[in-house]
Amino acid sequence: PMAATIHSFCQTLLRDIEGDPAQATLADDHVKADLIRKALEQNNEKATRALAGKMGALIERAKQNILGPSDDLSALCLKSGVSAQRLAAVYRAYQAGLASENLMDFDDLIFAVVARLESDSEFQKAVMSSFPYVFVDEYQDLNQAQYRLIRAMTTETSNLCVIGDPDQAIYGFRGADSAYFNRFTDDYSTATVIRLTRNYRSAENILEASGQMIDKGTSGSGFTRSK
Repeated sequence: PMAATIHSFCQTLLRDIEGDPAQATLADDHVKADLIRKALEQNNEKATRALAGKMGALIERAKQNILGPSDDLSALCLKSGVSAQRLAAVYRAYQAGLASENLMDFDDLIFAVVARLESDSEFQKAVMSSFPYVFVDEYQDLNQAQYRLIRAMTTETSNLCVIGDPDQAIYGFRGADSAYFNRFTDDYSTATVIRLTRNYRSAENILEASGQMIDKGTSGSGFTRSK
């Protein structure tokens, strides 16, 4: 079986199934920062470190929501001080810069695979055939792009197993949303649900302390210690 992060899995799909190794060449953080600064300058923006960082973060969030430069970016720009039009212009120039160097950034890996899966039935069939069994760990930490990836390569009758705990969701800052975990049985209505309510690892004082924090949340796993 293949075991990988979601990003590494998508890079493998682009390299092995798509058959274009150049397409999956990744830009490192330094190259990304340089291309964003150039994209700002091309749009007559001052390429300050602060603005470049803000634009870079907004572009990352757009890609995590499978939004391209031509899509409506206004929801992402709320409270950012950046208009959707400015973001779109810089985003477009940044993508052109990546393309000119035959590069992809980290978020492009999932974006490209999701776009292909959702638009190309033959590619989708090839992926499903190559990976008839899918296991996803930490399902509560999926963002929209990752969620759409899993949905695009499975059906309600697929051999899919996921595990997660919404009380352990920690990646909201990168767009993760435990709502995708909570809607799993709606997406896959025939799935069997097994609830793990006993903790065999932590001492009683750890459970009591963590329980006080979890009770302030929304889901409340209610772990008990094994005897």
